[in-house]
Parts: sequence; structure tokens; C-alpha cells
Amino acid sequence: MYIVCVISTPQTKKYFAALSFALPLCLYLATVCRGIPIGDAPELALAAAKLQIAHPPGYPLLTIVGRIWSEAFFFMRPIVALNLLSAVFAASACGMLYILLLRFVSGRGIAIYVAALAVTVAFAASRTMWATATGFEVYALAAFFAVAIILSLIRFVQNGERRFFLLSAYLLGLSLTNHLSLLALLPAFAVATFTKRSILNLRTILVAAVVGVIPGTLYAYLMIRAKFDLVMSWYNPQRLTGLKQQMFAETYQRFVASPDFADLIPYFHRLWSQFGSELVLPFIALALGGIVIQTRREPRVTVILASIVLANCALNFNYTISDIAPYYLPTIIVAMIWLFELLVWLINFGRIAAVGAAVIASAIAVVATVGNFDRSDLSDRTKSELYAKDLFENVPPGGVIFCGSDNSMFSTLYLRYVENFRSDCSVYGHLPTMSHLQRELGYQFEGDWTNFPDLLSHAISSDTRPVVMARELMNFDNDFPRIREGLIARDLVYVVDSTIQLPRIEPQVDFENPPALYDPKEALMYAVYSLAAAETATSHDQSEADRLYNRTIRMVNAIREPSLSSALAAYFANRDEQRYAISVIEPTLLLPTLRKSERLQLLGGLGTAQLRLQNTVAAKSVFNQMLGLDKANTEAQFQLLTLEASDAIKNNNLQGAISVYERMALLAPDQYQVTMQLAVLYTEVGNRDAARSALQRCIDVNYRRDEATSLLHQLNSNGGE
Repeated sequence: MYIVCVISTPQTKKYFAALSFALPLCLYLATVCRGIPIGDAPELALAAAKLQIAHPPGYPLLTIVGRIWSEAFFFMRPIVALNLLSAVFAASACGMLYILLLRFVSGRGIAIYVAALAVTVAFAASRTMWATATGFEVYALAAFFAVAIILSLIRFVQNGERRFFLLSAYLLGLSLTNHLSLLALLPAFAVATFTKRSILNLRTILVAAVVGVIPGTLYAYLMIRAKFDLVMSWYNPQRLTGLKQQMFAETYQRFVASPDFADLIPYFHRLWSQFGSELVLPFIALALGGIVIQTRREPRVTVILASIVLANCALNFNYTISDIAPYYLPTIIVAMIWLFELLVWLINFGRIAAVGAAVIASAIAVVATVGNFDRSDLSDRTKSELYAKDLFENVPPGGVIFCGSDNSMFSTLYLRYVENFRSDCSVYGHLPTMSHLQRELGYQFEGDWTNFPDLLSHAISSDTRPVVMARELMNFDNDFPRIREGLIARDLVYVVDSTIQLPRIEPQVDFENPPALYDPKEALMYAVYSLAAAETATSHDQSEADRLYNRTIRMVNAIREPSLSSALAAYFANRDEQRYAISVIEPTLLLPTLRKSERLQLLGGLGTAQLRLQNTVAAKSVFNQMLGLDKANTEAQFQLLTLEASDAIKNNNLQGAISVYERMALLAPDQYQVTMQLAVLYTEVGNRDAARSALQRCIDVNYRRDEATSLLHQLNSNGGE
């Protein structure tokens, strides 16, 4: 390979290699969170510091490594030490990427090293990678594994050394004890195996399979630790069914949408919205050029890398969780490789081209760093911790606090059980603390062991301690006021015992002026506080409640997240605030990232809201839109038939109404209100046999049984039969 540049010395090579780790580490240390980040970090920190069981798939590797790290840094707050661990993992991934990039060049020189270092820094400063490094999460370690596996596979394909084939298998198996998103690398492993099949015998392949499976034994940690008295344990992994739920993260299946060709354009819109700030169009174009160059030089390597991108996109195509950007880290890594390939091609045109390539690469690194700094700097963002402390300040001495969702639960559990904050209190969340709550209460109930409301209701009625409910409930599913009568609202909390006089405490978090930039979880925290305050204000100041509702709507609409908007619209619909629900849904329907299923769900909510406001013309238009998207949509068909039946009754066309209701009964046979309405109509037109049959069906399924029985008795009496 011809490279016109100053030839480097071995010391130069080591210097640049050290910089590839040191520069990202300095960047991450400057911006790492100094307290409790919002999201899963405090839960994972609790799991690591106290050897608990985290949410599926349980992350046994990260938990064990985190415990060792937190013990080594015993002089620091555990959460801060573990945040630093993520920074180290992320910086290590960057250093390994630099080594990986140099695998694609045969020559060495200053221009090559500068280009490789600049691409590495650009990767480190990408918004997705940077976010993995500033709080204790699983993705920094996942990034390290992704780079290590790709490096090992490339070395195997280039050199044919079987040890790297076995190493790849082992690293892939080990990575799956950290995060399942790296299953995207499995096709690359299969392609590499096929590519070098001439040097692989059956024995080597079987050994690789065993080596890849062995790390999975780390999941035994979940079964072993579940036998102890834990504060936090998801899905009771002592049982095989619970272990299966943990290992394969079955709880997240609800976020997997049915594949539909119509979702292809929204999918690419979503990718652009996620990565446009870190892989802007010119960078992507450069990476595409790198594909062509690499294909001509090393086609087998190109196929392996392309398989990673395709598998990564295919696995995430139907996943609807909003904060999914870190799942695409393998694709971002491959994009960096292809970008570097193009830069190397430019370097080989001569000294001027080499200087130009180095300048371009450096510019990309600077643009990424400067452009993403403010958004990625978590050094002073501790609102999650302040929020949890605000909750604790509202708990009476010796009280119990129940947290209804992840955002309040994780930070509160961490403070109480890792840092022993408010040791006089007990803290319970939903699923992960279920076993702990049962043991504390000595209460066993029949049915689904995850039925938190039943257990909570028992706790409220049997515990003599004051009980407080955190008003920060995931997806606005606020069931607590309906669990027990007499709950009263007091800003951040519900308090069961209304005789307790809580002091008025101003929150440390500025909920009145939320930041201009926030992620969906942070927006949820602010939104729920506003809704809680609005509920409190409704009883004495409707204008203040309206102001808070409108503020919440503006906040949620600004985040442009369909699931959050749907949840807020459902909240308003349940409170019979249909106009507010419409003001949330209509702007959301304009988002280009909406999947077909999301659009149908929003349209269904909009149509129902219009019906409840008696805007039948608008409702018909909405339901016809739904049929335009999905001709077989039963909800839209049913609602349109309902409107048609209503018009027939208004026009005193009872036979026409009966015909429509009969079609409705065929469309939705389990909607027994239709059967009851048919019984009434049959009676009015004198078709007593049909009326008796309809009423008997209602009685058989216990639908409005007393009313149906009374009507049937009257029918029989009046008919004389």
C-alpha cells in the first residue's frame, strides 16, 4: 500500500493508541453524572452494589463486575463509582475501535494514525456512544463487546487463525450475559464460519459452540441469589418459568409490533431522527463510499460487516421502545469502519490528499464533540436524585413509600437500600420488590404473584405505619386512588392517613420551568408531576388545573414520542377530558415516525373522543381513515356500524337498526351490549323468540344478568307463553 506521509516510529504508534483511550476517557470524565441519573442506572447500581437481581434479562455479568468495582472504589458513592465504570468501558471500546481500524491498512504513518484517532473520537463523541458513558448502564459494556467481537472475527477472516474463531465464539456468548442486542452479531459469526469453512473442521465448530455456551452459566447467578432475602428480584427466577422470563426478556414482547411494509418509511424517519445529529448526511455518504472501496479490496470482510448492519436493523425494525438508539451501536461501529476506509483511500493519493483526509477526519471529530456536548453533559444533571429526596421529605417518620413506576422507584430504592437514606422508612416498587413486600407483610394471596394492586391494598389496610404513594406512575396508569377510599393528594405523594399534617416543602426540582431538552423518561417525570398538581388543583381552582394540563400537553407534544402521547391521551380520556385528549392526539398524528399500528391506535382514541363529544361527523371521518389504513380493522367497522345503528333508531327505522346490530354481533360476538340492544329491538318489533334467545345468551355469560332475567320474565308474562 502506497502512503505518502511521514513514516511513524513504534513510539508514535503507542502514543496514538494511548490517545485513542485517553481522549474519550477525558471527555467522559468531564461529563459523567455526579449523582443519580434518570433511567435504569440507579436500579442497576442497586443490583451491583448489593448483588440484587435487575430487570430482564438480569445482566449477571454487569452485576458481578459492578460489585467488584464498587468494592474497589469503596471510598466513593457507589452510584458515582459505577457511573465511572461505564466511562471506562466506553473509553475501552473506543481504544479497541482504534486497533480495529488499523486492521484495514497495511501501511503505517502519521496521516493514518491521525485519521484513525479522529474517527475514534468521532465515534466516542457520537450522541449514542456518549450517552452510554455518562451513567451506569449496560450499553457501554455492550459497545466494548461489539468492537471486540468484530475485531476478533476480522482477524480470523484475514489470517485464518482458529484461536480468533474460538475467541469470537466465547466473546459472543459472554456478551449475551450482558445484553441481548448483540445477537445482531450472530449472523456475522455464521458468515465468517462459512467463509473460512475450508480450514474449519467439525471438531473446531463443536468446540466453538461449547465455548460460546459456557458463559451462559453466569445466569445461574439469578437462581442462586433469588434464594436469599433480596430487596429487589424480578420474576422470581428460582422457578424455571421465572428464569426463562428473565433470560429471554419476555416482558418486553409487548413492545414488539407486527411487521408491516407500511412501517418501512416511518422506520427510516425514526432512524434519521435518532442518528441525524451524529451521523449527518455527509458522514453517511462518506461511509457509503467506504463500502465500495472495501468491497473491491476485501469482499469477505464487507459481507461480514454488512450482515451486522442488516441483522441489527432487522432485529430492531419492530421494536417500539423509544430509547432504542444504543441497540444500534454495532451499526455505528461498522459505519465508522467504512468511513475510515474512504479516508485511507484518500490518503493514498499523495501528501496533499493525506493532509486533506486528516483534516476532514479531525473536522468530523470536532463537529461531533462540540455539537453533542451540551446534550451529553450530565455532570450537573441530578434531577432524578433531587426528585427522590423530595419524595422522602414527604414521608412521615417510620413510614412506607410505594413507588408506582420505574422513574420514582429506581432512584428511591437506591437511596434507601444502598446509601441508607431515610433508614426509618421502607420502600417498595412494583414488580421487583414484590417478594420483599410479601415477606414483610407475611401475606400470601392466590392468583398472579405479580398482582401489585391486591398486595398494595392489603398493605394499606393492615399496616399500622403511615403509607405514602409516589405520584409518578409509569404511563399515567394511576390506579392508587381507586384501591382505597380516602387517599388524598399532596403534591408529590398520596397519603393514606388524612390526619397526618405534612409540612409544605418546595420541590428542589424546577418543575415550572423544565429544560428545553429532555428524553422521554425525563419528560415523563415532569409531566406526571404536572398532572398530579392538576388533580390537586381541580378540586379548588379549575383555572389552575387547566393551566397545568395545557403545560403538560405542550411538554409531551414537544418530545414527539408516540407512546408518551398515547399514554397522556388515554389519561385524559379516562378522566373524561376529551378535548385535552384530542389536543394531544392531533399533533402526534402528524409525526412522520408513526408506525401503522401506532397511527391506528391514535386514530381509535381520536374517534372515541369525538364520539363522546357527540361530534359524529368528525368521528365518522376518523374511523373511515382507520379503514383506509386497514380494511379489516374491526374497531373502526364496529364504531361505524354503531353510528349507522344510532341514525337508524333516530329515524325510527327499527328493522334497519336490527340489521345493523346483527352485523355488529357477527363482527364482535363477545360484545354482549349489542346482544342486549338486539333483545330490546326484537321486543319492540314483536319478534319475541329472537328476543328470548338474545336475553338467554346474556344470562348464560352473566352479562347484566339481573336486568336480562327481569326482561325475559316480563317477555314471557306478556307473551302468555
